[in-house]
Amino acid sequence: MPKLKQPCKLQDLVMLRVVKMLRKACESWIRALREAALTGSVAYLKETQNVTADCDTVHELLTSLLTGISAQQAALILKEIIPVITNYDDNCWELKRASWYQDEKHNTVCVKMLRAVLPAGAKEFVINCRSSGFAQKLIIQTLATVPDLTALTFHTNTEINNSALLASNIHHLKNLQEFEYFYHCTDDVVEQLGLHCTELKTVNLRESLAVTDTSIRHLMKLRKLEYLNLTYTDVSFPSYGSLLSRLPMIRNIDMLSLIDDVFNYIRKQELCTVTQFSGFIHNINIVRQKCPNLTKAKVYTFNKDLKNLTALIGLVNLHIINGNYEKCNLGAVLIGMGHRLIDLCLYDITDVNIAHIVMPCSSLKRLVLKGCTFVSQNKNSALDTYLPHYKSLIILKLIGNSSHQTDFHHLRYYDNLQVFECKGLDILTDDFIRDATRQGAFRNILRFWVEDTGLGALTMSTVELLLQHCEHLREIGLLRSWRRVTLSQCSDLIERMRSMNFDLQLD
Repeated sequence: MPKLKQPCKLQDLVMLRVVKMLRKACESWIRALREAALTGSVAYLKETQNVTADCDTVHELLTSLLTGISAQQAALILKEIIPVITNYDDNCWELKRASWYQDEKHNTVCVKMLRAVLPAGAKEFVINCRSSGFAQKLIIQTLATVPDLTALTFHTNTEINNSALLASNIHHLKNLQEFEYFYHCTDDVVEQLGLHCTELKTVNLRESLAVTDTSIRHLMKLRKLEYLNLTYTDVSFPSYGSLLSRLPMIRNIDMLSLIDDVFNYIRKQELCTVTQFSGFIHNINIVRQKCPNLTKAKVYTFNKDLKNLTALIGLVNLHIINGNYEKCNLGAVLIGMGHRLIDLCLYDITDVNIAHIVMPCSSLKRLVLKGCTFVSQNKNSALDTYLPHYKSLIILKLIGNSSHQTDFHHLRYYDNLQVFECKGLDILTDDFIRDATRQGAFRNILRFWVEDTGLGALTMSTVELLLQHCEHLREIGLLRSWRRVTLSQCSDLIERMRSMNFDLQLD
């Protein structure tokens, strides 16, 4: 059975209560603003003043209560509060239709509410807001209140381009170490990074077409930069190669071009700090020469022969994307270097030979097979169930399409799996799980996520088997997708786990 829950720390309980209090306060402010807006401009103006005063009081109280707040705790506050304010903006139609409505006044009071709940002394603050441009705008306008911020992350493609606003606020973040701004980043934003954020170690600007060669001279000022992603920007390969030659601590190269090769523009003989590569490999010998310490490669194939990958003797983490197994000569790759691989991921590869993974990959810890098809295995040449591969693997993710199935009967031999995720494949049944658990499979499992593809092969019997045989189990995911498990059964299981105080998360 799953282990008993550990008692919550007092600090965590306090934080949960604080977050609940802050959400209620924010909801109360919004309710008062809505009601005042229905009355008229005078009432609304007076209520904005009341809310502003309350915001100042709450912020002072929060500052006195919370010191040394963690990134997780700060993120929890944002996760709870930002949707409340954003939903208010989305749905205050009565206010916005009023003849006396002022967008600036509305924006100011919303910013004030968000600032009220932000702990000013936060050291780490990973912000990844929803696709709402308004929410992103609010966050940018509050950056002055978190000057010790070390991480700022915008991954979503918003309907509003807030890059100009961000460029005018970056100067507050002199301690920033991680900056990720997809889609809307510009040369102006990068210029401000170069001027004010010299502690940066990570910069990811992918899919921002307004980032051009103009940004190169500003990025060169970031001497501590370790990770840089300019994929799908308008930076040319010659400029990118020149930049890589000038960054003394850079660890990665990301390039996606079937035509051009960034290695042709790298003037340095070796980039000894580079350990990660992602993109098309045009000449493996040049990659080996320029990046002798490469340990991780994400290679896009389009059926190019990859057998020379074995020359990268330090490579232990390999991701292969898009191609045919035979045409890419992946059998030779795995036989030649499988013994040293720790992490192997195959994405959209057709005709994969499972035997070439199980037999040579004796030290593999993580295996991901996503969108792949597989060749049939000869039943007369069964794989040895005592192969080291079955003992070493601890993470297995099988993600596919139910129209392309494979026989994973050997799944029952993985003794030490801690994470198992299966989506889009009809390979598991109650009987299979029963047989597997009796043989010792899943005995160390922590995370068990299996999606029902529609055949209803798994029932509560599988859940009971896991609870009985898997003492380390922490998560059963996608349970609500199991067609033969009812909502009532899910509710009963949740209540049962709660009453027994077992530490089990159901998703």
